Amino acid sequence: MRPASGHSPSKPKDNVIPENVGQRGRQDGGSQDDTLCFRGIVRMEAFKSPTLFSSWVLLLVCGVRGEYIPPGPKFSCPPNWEVYFHPCTCDGGGDRGIFVTCRNANLAMIGVGLKGVRKPIDTLTIEGAPIRRLYGDAIRHLRIVKFAVRDTPIRSVSGEFFHRVNLTLEEVELVGTKLEAVPVEALKSLAKLKVLRLDGGEVAEVPDDAFEANSKLDTLVLANQNLSGLSGDSFAGLRSLERLDLHGNRLAAVDRGAFRALKDVSFLDLSHNRFRDLKPAYFQDLSKMTWCNMSHNAIRDFGHSAFARNTLLRVLHMEHNELTRIQTGDFRTMRFIRRLYFGDNRIREIERSAFTTISRIGTLDFARNRLTSLDFRTFQGLKYLELVDLAENNLTEIGRETFVELYLVAINISHNQIATIQPNAFLQCTNITHLDLSHNQLTTISGKSFDHLSDVTELNVTYNRIGSLGHLPLGNFTGIRRIDASHNAIVDVPKGTFPKLYELHTIDLSWNELRDVFPGVFTTLFSLRSLNLSHNALEEIKGTVFGAIPTLLELDLGHNRLARVSRGAFGSLVSLRSLRLEENRIDQVVQPPISLNELYLQGNAISGIRPGLTWPTMNSLLMLDLSRNQLGDNLEARAFENLQILRWLNLAENNMTKIPAPALQDLTGLQYLNLEGNGIVEIPKEGFGELLVLFDVNLSGNGLRNVSVNAFKGLLQLVRLNFSQNEIREIPMGAFRGLKSLQVLDLSHNYIESLDNKTDGVLDDLLSIKVVNLSHNQVGFVAPKTFPHHRYIPYRLEEVDLSHNVIPVLTRDLGLGMQRIKRLNLASNAIIDIRPGVITNLSTLEELDLSGNELKQFGSNEAANLTQLTKLNLARNQLGSINADEMAKWSNMKLLDLRDNQLRRFYDELVPQIQNGTRVLYNGNPLNCDCSLRPLLHWLLLREDRAPWDNDTCISPQEVAGTKISDLDERALRCSLNRNSIDYQVLPDVRFRPFSKVNGEFQVQWLVSKQTEDIGDFTVRAEPLDPEDKARSALRDVSYSGRQVRFSDLRVGSTYRFCILPRDSLGSPKGSEECETAVVTAASPAKASSTGLGFLATFTVILHFLLT
Repeated sequence: MRPASGHSPSKPKDNVIPENVGQRGRQDGGSQDDTLCFRGIVRMEAFKSPTLFSSWVLLLVCGVRGEYIPPGPKFSCPPNWEVYFHPCTCDGGGDRGIFVTCRNANLAMIGVGLKGVRKPIDTLTIEGAPIRRLYGDAIRHLRIVKFAVRDTPIRSVSGEFFHRVNLTLEEVELVGTKLEAVPVEALKSLAKLKVLRLDGGEVAEVPDDAFEANSKLDTLVLANQNLSGLSGDSFAGLRSLERLDLHGNRLAAVDRGAFRALKDVSFLDLSHNRFRDLKPAYFQDLSKMTWCNMSHNAIRDFGHSAFARNTLLRVLHMEHNELTRIQTGDFRTMRFIRRLYFGDNRIREIERSAFTTISRIGTLDFARNRLTSLDFRTFQGLKYLELVDLAENNLTEIGRETFVELYLVAINISHNQIATIQPNAFLQCTNITHLDLSHNQLTTISGKSFDHLSDVTELNVTYNRIGSLGHLPLGNFTGIRRIDASHNAIVDVPKGTFPKLYELHTIDLSWNELRDVFPGVFTTLFSLRSLNLSHNALEEIKGTVFGAIPTLLELDLGHNRLARVSRGAFGSLVSLRSLRLEENRIDQVVQPPISLNELYLQGNAISGIRPGLTWPTMNSLLMLDLSRNQLGDNLEARAFENLQILRWLNLAENNMTKIPAPALQDLTGLQYLNLEGNGIVEIPKEGFGELLVLFDVNLSGNGLRNVSVNAFKGLLQLVRLNFSQNEIREIPMGAFRGLKSLQVLDLSHNYIESLDNKTDGVLDDLLSIKVVNLSHNQVGFVAPKTFPHHRYIPYRLEEVDLSHNVIPVLTRDLGLGMQRIKRLNLASNAIIDIRPGVITNLSTLEELDLSGNELKQFGSNEAANLTQLTKLNLARNQLGSINADEMAKWSNMKLLDLRDNQLRRFYDELVPQIQNGTRVLYNGNPLNCDCSLRPLLHWLLLREDRAPWDNDTCISPQEVAGTKISDLDERALRCSLNRNSIDYQVLPDVRFRPFSKVNGEFQVQWLVSKQTEDIGDFTVRAEPLDPEDKARSALRDVSYSGRQVRFSDLRVGSTYRFCILPRDSLGSPKGSEECETAVVTAASPAKASSTGLGFLATFTVILHFLLT
């Protein structure tokens, strides 16, 4: 029953703060000034009343379009950002700036890449970088709103790092780092900082006054650190803080006064710590706290006054602790609490009246505890309660007056051991929205369990032991809408089970033991739309079982034992759209109601259809499934009379030996016909008659041997024909005559040897053919007329599958008829040779599969001219070589499979393609690992995911045998061939660029070679090469964003040795020096220009794809 209008209490809204602390929301909408509903500028200078005019234009445009079309973002990625930002990327734009991400790169490269950024940055993210300290001037010239570092082993941040960005920086995130301490000095300059997220690190303490300079901070996250204590001044100065997240630390207690400066904090997360109790001193200063998370601790005692001073608390999470009981008075100081989550504890008892002081509670979650019983009136008078979750406890019964005076509440008591529900267990519970009693031991629910005021909208009693639907008190639930009683032991639906129910629309009684349904028992359900009685033991449906249910749309009676269905059993179901009767014992087609769209009768014992008597004159049937019956050849003319609009007919697995053409002639609207799995061995001339709109015919798995000439005459619109898994050896000329619309032909898994007679081809009549599947046959050669072609007929063949045949050689005849071929599968043949020009003439080819053959080479004769190729599979051959130079020209290649061949070296010519995104599979080859692998290894250094190369191992030489390519040390690779290019040398940290003389000063330039090594500043040293030369040595320190240094104090004519020593971000020397030798001369600028800029360099290298 529902309360009278105007007397229902309103549910208060929660003042709940979401848990996604500090997450970014991109601003894709327009700015505040863009308020018009159209784009453009209306020029109104010539009008005396521009305001009136603009109002009329706005009204006209908005009235026509009816919606606001926001403009694009204010800032967008600049053109050619890939060049200027490397190694960073521009991921999009917004109204605050662009979004820039720098992945897997060191400070030296990031510093140079960010120099190209001129636009404001909404978010700058450094991700997966080899950086251990943030320092220097990498971001000082930028205007950044949010700065984020993720999954980077940062240990510290220098005090000057955020200088000059403090005017715009509002958010800082350091997530997944190894931060050792709060970067106090670095934060002092960030007076405008609003969000600080330090999530994941090794911070052990928060120094006093650490955030004193960040008075505008409103969100502070110090999560997943090593904090074990907090002092009274740890958060001093945070007057504006609203959200404090300290989850994932080692806190076991909080000192008195630790939060005394946090007067405005409303969100507190102390989950995943080591608290064992709750004391008032922990939270006494947080007078405005509304959301608190204490889950995943070791709390054993809740305490009576832990939140005594937190009168605004609305949400409390206590899941995954060690609480054993809830006592009266535990919540007495939490009068305004709305959500309590106590799941996954060890609670055995909830004392009576435990919730009387929190009458405004909305959610009570006690799931997955150890409750065995509920006390008298445990849930009384909680008029604002919306959810009670008691699932997965050890409850055995629901006692008297357990739930009292509840309104619009969902109650979950599933997955317990409840066998009894006492009388008046639910008292004055008006409109229970969802009552879940599933997975219990119930055999019956007494009507006295619910008083006359208690009602249920959705009832779930699945997986119980209920024996009769009459054992449910449905008479009490006048407003019920859904009943799910599946997976019980219900044997009958007795008379009077359902009173007049005006809102019940779904009943699920599947997976029971139903044997009897009382006639007309459902006629009192005036809104029933779906009724599921499948997987039961029903043997008969009498004519009055369902009676008149004018609203029923879906009826499922499948998987029963039905042998008899009265002729008029469904006649009064005037709105029925879907009727399922599959997997029964029905021996004749039931008469469907005239409104039926789908009828499923598969898996029965139907042996015939009475001509002209089965289907009503007026009907709406679109889909009919008669598969897996016993129709045989008993379908006569007029068997489908009156089914002119039937679109889909399934006659599979019916032991037919011939096509029931006479019966099909009445189906003038038939589009899909399935005859698979029968015994049809021959298709005679005009075997289907005239089915003018038939699109799809499936004749697979019939044992078909003979196809006559003109077999498909009359099927003018046939698009797809499936002949697979038959016994066809030969198809005569003219068999497909008339199939001018056929696009897909499947002839796989037969015994076909050829499709031509040297002068004509079987497929010549298929003017629209696009896909031909001839796999798993006995084709030995592709003849000139195998595939249709004619100089005056524009055939459109796009896909051919000739896999699993016995073709030994590919000749030029293969290309005849394949002028537009896109996909060609020749896998698993016996191909040992490809004649010149065969593959190269297939210029439109996109996918080629030659796997599982006996090819020993794939050279220029095969690889040339395949510019459209996207996938090439050469796996499981005997390839000893490939034309990698030609393959490198395939700019569209996405997959190159070279697995399980005899390739003894890695073709480094493929590296540019790999860099451009081509997936190359190489494992299973006897690789000799030499320096030709270095270009690949250099590229792998830039990749986080090296999994595609984890299965590729070296066979030789001995020192690297058995080593995965992804684990190789490039220094262990020898050069068996002459490899002078820089790509084949061991990659140093830095490389010299050409020396030059600028304004009389000697200039040294270099580039950083290794992106994934921790490289910071540089030390450049110039010293005389001759020890007896009395010229002075010179030393320069260069920051990581610099790539050049000038020397003005070098002696002209002396030979100098220039060395660069890179340092890591911690300032320690990294690796060894990289040195070059040059002679310093006094050449004039003009002479320098003509003589190589006035110096002699012995070695000059530029790594083109690592230019910084």
